[in-house]
Amino acid sequence: MRAFFIKYIVQNTLIGFTILQSISASAGGESQLQFSQENFVGNRSNNYQHIIGAKISEKLWFSSFAYLDSDYSTKENLYNIRNTISYDLVKSWSSILAFGFKNPGLYTTGSLQLGKKYNAFSYLLQTGATYQKSWTSESFATALYAPKITNNLTAFFKATLSLNMNSKGITRALQQFRAGIKNKQLVYGWASNFDQFNYNKKTLTNHGLFLRINY
Repeated sequence: MRAFFIKYIVQNTLIGFTILQSISASAGGESQLQFSQENFVGNRSNNYQHIIGAKISEKLWFSSFAYLDSDYSTKENLYNIRNTISYDLVKSWSSILAFGFKNPGLYTTGSLQLGKKYNAFSYLLQTGATYQKSWTSESFATALYAPKITNNLTAFFKATLSLNMNSKGITRALQQFRAGIKNKQLVYGWASNFDQFNYNKKTLTNHGLFLRINY
């Protein structure tokens, strides 16, 4: 099963990268192509994620996200393949349309996003709705604090929170925390993930070391 998802993620990455390269080429000088990948070796599982993004125009963005969490003992996999189109509405506000495949199947999401950037601090807030067999409200937040230590080194503190709810309660939630050092294109340090499923009937935690590479 793990091999299947690795193959699926690799295929999706190659397809997404090819599409975004084509978009970047057709958009000419306005385009910006970015790629970031992270591997997290924890006490419970090995966790891999990456994101490929392209600025198509001054207002339009496209990104492709892949996530795989492989448990050492149960061989269960958490996965998420998500493709997102973002359109800038007014200053700091964007509309989001996303579609993808994650446990337990296909989904689509529509939301509004607020993003702010300061010298060493930035954050994103999203709120909207997701359909995956049934409707849920979806909230997402991420905050990054990266103050300079020296000319080459930057401290790195990041928190990511996601929550899906319906009339009965919380169907899915996750919290991810990263603390480390950024040295040019490399980011490395301590990572912690917390996952909750099915109205908190099932919970997972994972703690360990992560390495992220930004291109």
